[in-house]
Amino acid sequence: MLTYSRRVTVGLAVLQPLLLSWLICALFTLCIYVVTSSSPFLGDFQWMDAVRLGGSLWLLALGTPIISTNLTVSLMPIVLTVLIALWTVRFLRTVLIEDWYDVLVAAGTGGALCAFMTVLSLPNSSLLYACISGVAFSALCAQFAWVSTPPIPFRHHFHAAWLFLRPFLAIIFGAGTIVLIVAIIAGFPRILAINSAYHSGLAGSIFFFIVQLFFLPVGIVWGTSWLVGTGFSVGTGTNFSIFGSVSAPIPGIPIFGALPQPQSHPWFLVLVLPLMSFLLALLYLRKALRRDGAGGKHDERNSVHKRGIAMPDSSTSRKNSSAQSVVDSSDSSHGVSSSSTPISDDEKRGIRAFFGIYSDKRYRLPRFGLPKIPNIRRKERLAKVPSPYPLPTWGKELWILLVFVAVEIFVIVSLLSALTSGGFGPVRMQEIGTQPPLLSAGILLVILVPVILTFVINRLWHRRRIKVRAVDDDASVPTSAQPPVPRSRTQKCVELFRRTLFKKKTVRDTEPQDVSAQDIELNEAERNESSGGSREESNGGSREGSSEGSRDESGNEIVNKVRDNSPKEPGN
Repeated sequence: MLTYSRRVTVGLAVLQPLLLSWLICALFTLCIYVVTSSSPFLGDFQWMDAVRLGGSLWLLALGTPIISTNLTVSLMPIVLTVLIALWTVRFLRTVLIEDWYDVLVAAGTGGALCAFMTVLSLPNSSLLYACISGVAFSALCAQFAWVSTPPIPFRHHFHAAWLFLRPFLAIIFGAGTIVLIVAIIAGFPRILAINSAYHSGLAGSIFFFIVQLFFLPVGIVWGTSWLVGTGFSVGTGTNFSIFGSVSAPIPGIPIFGALPQPQSHPWFLVLVLPLMSFLLALLYLRKALRRDGAGGKHDERNSVHKRGIAMPDSSTSRKNSSAQSVVDSSDSSHGVSSSSTPISDDEKRGIRAFFGIYSDKRYRLPRFGLPKIPNIRRKERLAKVPSPYPLPTWGKELWILLVFVAVEIFVIVSLLSALTSGGFGPVRMQEIGTQPPLLSAGILLVILVPVILTFVINRLWHRRRIKVRAVDDDASVPTSAQPPVPRSRTQKCVELFRRTLFKKKTVRDTEPQDVSAQDIELNEAERNESSGGSREESNGGSREGSSEGSRDESGNEIVNKVRDNSPKEPGN
């Protein structure tokens, strides 16, 4: 049996999808050549040139520009890039990346293959660009195939910010998609006119349409930039934005027939995205206030769990129960009782992975390639990742979340803007696409300004409501029920002296206690004795009263002295 070391297996996992994708691109361009061979625009273009064009298209998807005598194409076909990346990640997950040496092997394999493919591409293909793009592409794909994710600084904050940011980005780029669809519908006659000028027939038009679909994300980003107001350019000296358009002669590509006409558009369209962000921020705030309100209920099954793990549904529970029954049946069939020798967690996960009963597809075994090791520690890692729920309505946590949201917006939008910009033609057409700093700043303002404004308004309204309630409560309290005036230190000392001297408890110091019938009888007997003693003292003279008072503990002596020393009214 032929066996390989782990490093060789990782290299083959990168080599196979890249070679297969190159072969598909070469066959695709060869089919286009066969279908459009009768077109007068091809000239002396041969079938080997079509294969070389397919190799150059494959290198362009990885980031290597196509350089020829009269034109340079550096605008990447994003759809083809994503397809190759998904296929490469799929192969890498059959072997899994364990350490950074595996990443180095994967990156080196990708760079070497791209350098070799420059021989099978169009002349003047850049070897340096091919090596750099191959290394970067393979290393990036390897990051999605780790057995356990390496430690990343502030990973929890970035994850919470991404959960908060996803709906905003979906709304913004969804609006850009709508703008692209409307532009294609409005400019469809011009698109047909440009396409008919090539005389390629039905099959050639279909292949031409497929090639333009590879650049579909480019149009979405351009539509988003047009709606935000930053605009995009198609050649030097051109600019297309919602505030106006400045055009110039452009190449005859059918999709360019959907470009906006040089005329003004309604200015209020620029307020669409901030308004949508404001509404989404209100939904976030409403959910947070309902959570903080009294008696509010939160449905954990329809939201992200507070530990960062989604609640399982009934189908997943049934699958897990069936997996447990499989484990129990395997115990009984081998004559092993679960109480004496329980199956380990790794064996249970292996059985679940074999039967494909995980709700997450990454736990399932691939249909081809080497068997995949289940990611055992994934749930433990996810349990440590906080989600933006409960979303803070104010305070330090909210501002920290917004800072990480701003960082992610700048990185993601700048990367998308750079990938959808480049050149497509002669020297004048080397400035195509959006400007990453302007687009990042525009989307940053579109998202963060409505969010901050929403939470600030809620904070001010909450403080105002507290003040109004306090004023209303003070006005509703009657004068007789007003709280007592604060006592001075002298008054407190006098009251303490009286309480100590007379042995009497005030109403403030008494607490409700359970009084039994026996205690009531004892209190009445003491009261009768004290009243009888006071009568004897009044009849027996002042000396006996004083001697009895010295033995009395209830303060009767003092009361009698006060009565004897009280001033008598005249006439008595």
